Amino acid sequence: MNQPLPASAREPWSAHAGGWSQLGSPLRPCPEDLQRFHQAWTDSLPAGLPQRRIDILSLGVTPEIALHPWASETHITAIDASEEMIRQVWPGDSAERRVVHGDWLAMPFADASFDLILNDAGLLLMAGAEKLRAAANELRRVLRPTGRVILRHFARPSSPEPLDALVRAVADGKLRNFHELKLRLLMVLETEKPGAGIRLADVYDCFNLLFADRAVLASRLGCDPRTVATIDRYRGQDARYTFHSLAEMAMAFHAFTLNLGPDGHYPAAERCPVLAFTPKS
Repeated sequence: MNQPLPASAREPWSAHAGGWSQLGSPLRPCPEDLQRFHQAWTDSLPAGLPQRRIDILSLGVTPEIALHPWASETHITAIDASEEMIRQVWPGDSAERRVVHGDWLAMPFADASFDLILNDAGLLLMAGAEKLRAAANELRRVLRPTGRVILRHFARPSSPEPLDALVRAVADGKLRNFHELKLRLLMVLETEKPGAGIRLADVYDCFNLLFADRAVLASRLGCDPRTVATIDRYRGQDARYTFHSLAEMAMAFHAFTLNLGPDGHYPAAERCPVLAFTPKS
């Protein structure tokens, strides 16, 4: 029998908080992604890094971002609306970093506070053009004129993948990464109602219909059954994920110039571009 859902199920990122250590690429940034972030940032600065402390804002408490050596002298401020993510995932405050519980659409920071804003796939919570545009405007407000916004983004494919093709790829042994399967399933289901977002609880139900025998699935994917069990964190989750196209991102970030960062080379990396946004003068 299923256990009652905790109150934390109302938090959008609580599906990941308790099982963060079990997530893998492409749902969690890998060392290659951090290199892509870093190169996209430095490539966007023709004059080089400022010769002073770099003030960095992390949207979310992604520990890989918090612990990465971005420059010789930095201070990182992370902001997250999920108390559970802060409690379970944030690596802890120090002299060089701190976390703030808050809303990305109304951040408690002064204008022009940061040199660099980083985020790993977090804007998929911004359903609809209006909310995405509001997020872009808030980022522009807290960014310094010479600052940059660097994101890894889960982009909706220009050619939607049919659901039966995804199931067939698993059956034929052409897909060997459970986290790739989750991302592709999310995208397949979200494209049925683009812009409205896909409810995680509905993804959970669909997954169980498609892959009722988890032992067989784990064998086909060559993964630990405990990895497959990470899908259970979607059960009862009302949070919705929206995969904005690159055109939609460019439109929302109209106050910025958009450039693509380096390509990735892991499974489904083509769906996870790194985007570099430079504020227009």
